[in-house]
Amino acid sequence: MSEIVLTTIELLAMRFPRRKSNSQLPVNNIKGEEWKQLIDYVHVSNLGRVKKSFQDKRGKEIEHLYRTQIYNGHLYVQYQESIDRKFRKVGRIILMAFKPLENYNGQYILFKDCNPLNCALDNLQWASLQEIHQHLKNNGLGHGKPKKTYLILCIRRNGKPGWRRVNISPKTVNQIRKLYNAGISQTKIAEITGTKQNAVKNIVNGIFRKDG
Repeated sequence: MSEIVLTTIELLAMRFPRRKSNSQLPVNNIKGEEWKQLIDYVHVSNLGRVKKSFQDKRGKEIEHLYRTQIYNGHLYVQYQESIDRKFRKVGRIILMAFKPLENYNGQYILFKDCNPLNCALDNLQWASLQEIHQHLKNNGLGHGKPKKTYLILCIRRNGKPGWRRVNISPKTVNQIRKLYNAGISQTKIAEITGTKQNAVKNIVNGIFRKDG
């Protein structure tokens, strides 16, 4: 019997087997699991899973689980929506499917057990930032009062106006600009106003603007 000689590519293929793509994880039925349609072919379950469901050219129903990713302590999933790929929080899209709201402004995900990796429906509810911070404080986590932020009109890198959320109030922005126009150095302004020097630099250079 002649000896089988593998090429370098074949040896690498054996050492590093090809992983299944994000849409090729099998969907195993779980007792008590309920699915809701999010968009055309994306479905979410009350147990915190996301699947792709569609029919192939032969009319056969195909179902694959999406692989989730952990980012900043939260579970995210990526799927195709229209012509763009969307990167969404799993907990948020589950609430959007099972408990939709007319207006989502100011509404965030509250995890009842304070574990953002537990995206089961019975662990999620809509809440304001104040309610979330208070919930964390009651459970010995985080702070009871959220940090207040403001929308400041700014100039983007492409030169067009836009809005940016910052921790600096419009009143402080005006104060920084007045101090700078009075000839005070950026370092001294940062000390007086309690603002980071990099933020002071952005404000005096016109990157942050209160008005147009």
